[in-house]
Amino acid sequence: MNTHTVHKAAGLRGLSAAAYVRMSTDMQDQSIAEQLEYIGRYAASVECAVVKVYRDEGRSGLTVLRRPGLQQMLADVARGSPGFELVLVYDVSRWGRFQDIDESAYYEYLCRRHGIRIVYCAEPFGQNDTPMQHLFKDLKRIMAAEHSRELSQKVFDAHAYLLTQGYKPGGAAGFGLRRLCLRADGSRRCTLEPGERKAHPTDRVVLTPGPDDEVATVRLIYSMYCREGLTCRESARRLNAQGLHAGAGKLWTDSRVRAILTNEKYCGNLVYNRISERLGGRRRLNPAVDWLRRAGAHIGIVSAVEFAEARKQRQLRQGRDVAAMLEKLREIYARRGYLCRRLTDSEPGIPHSETIKKLFGSVHQAYQAALGPDINRMPKETHQARFARRVAELRDQVWDCIQRAGHGVQLGSQRHVLVVDGALTLRISVRSICCNGGCLGWFAPARSSGTDFVLCALQTINEDRFNHYVLLSTADAAQVQRWISAKSPERCGLWLSASLEAFFGLGAGDAEP
Repeated sequence: MNTHTVHKAAGLRGLSAAAYVRMSTDMQDQSIAEQLEYIGRYAASVECAVVKVYRDEGRSGLTVLRRPGLQQMLADVARGSPGFELVLVYDVSRWGRFQDIDESAYYEYLCRRHGIRIVYCAEPFGQNDTPMQHLFKDLKRIMAAEHSRELSQKVFDAHAYLLTQGYKPGGAAGFGLRRLCLRADGSRRCTLEPGERKAHPTDRVVLTPGPDDEVATVRLIYSMYCREGLTCRESARRLNAQGLHAGAGKLWTDSRVRAILTNEKYCGNLVYNRISERLGGRRRLNPAVDWLRRAGAHIGIVSAVEFAEARKQRQLRQGRDVAAMLEKLREIYARRGYLCRRLTDSEPGIPHSETIKKLFGSVHQAYQAALGPDINRMPKETHQARFARRVAELRDQVWDCIQRAGHGVQLGSQRHVLVVDGALTLRISVRSICCNGGCLGWFAPARSSGTDFVLCALQTINEDRFNHYVLLSTADAAQVQRWISAKSPERCGLWLSASLEAFFGLGAGDAEP
């Protein structure tokens, strides 16, 4: 048995056995084949037969999770009559490198409780149940756990050193970037494709801008977010509508767009240790003071100024930059003369009114913090009063258009309903722009009880005028409301016009279905 001594314990002869083998990576010395060969020779020396093999190839020994071979073996043992009486393992480290040695002993105890013995073939201790045997076994478990802990620290230190030199410690490049492999002397070797490894251990990897189309997409994302004020979800929808993919044919999502806007590698910086998942522990976000950063490690796709602007916009929209948010409220008040929820919710680059409410207790308190004594000079007209006034104005305009077209008109029994020529009923409605899942537009009333048609005027919050007019037939409506996008209202499939006169043939515009 080479340098190892086989302990021919009494009672093993003639028993059937299962072999359990494990290997973390394909670069380890103790490969699966070597373990099986050693276990086979051990089984022959003690005259027992290996009837089953459980494998965990490329699996970490830090936890029982993601080890289907060990899990299956424990399940077979727990069900009873697994078809073997022994489990042969190369050594304690192949059984596992559990950081809690009691966990390693617990899984061994589960097998022993069901009459299955665990035998470590290459270990110096025998099979006698003595205090010395337990001491040696616990020492081996501690050594196995400590090996993983020391190796984890060495890997972390090596990655931290590589970062200080401007090299990427590991991981994928990300959309818009590629990994460039450099020789030890700094000369370029090749560009690594996804899944490829560097050719030589002394090679180093740096990031470099990728294909021109991906670089252009990254810059477009920053432009939409910072200059146009689009949200991550709106940006993703526009990218998908333009046929731009997120790599490998994937669609853009708000999380993928957010990853582009929040990762400093796109402005040339490398950041390490933001998230840790060491020694099989839970994935956790580390505090910013523990992050390791290397500024200017590679050529960025966007400038540091653009990245800082994106961060500032994100903090403002999330309500973390309170001073900037209050300044934005003051700008809206100076432009419009009043503040309300619907007005602020339609304004790009400012948190939603519910976020403002959580920060200040109420939106009114936020307005007080922004305006101070000026809040007493805000118009007293409520949103409901403004809405009623706008509907009344529209009703008078429609009344005038109907009379100019040569038809009779009178008020109906319901509020804001007109009766044309004593037969047709027309309901007058006004809709202000709102947000539906990140998209701006209008919910036009498609059905209204007791009326034949609905004439709906569409307006934005920031402009005190109507932008479009929509005519809906309630008889043909399949739903209560119809969504009309502010970006492409002409695609709503309804009678749409930019002027009110067009619906009555007065020549001020043409209504198109």
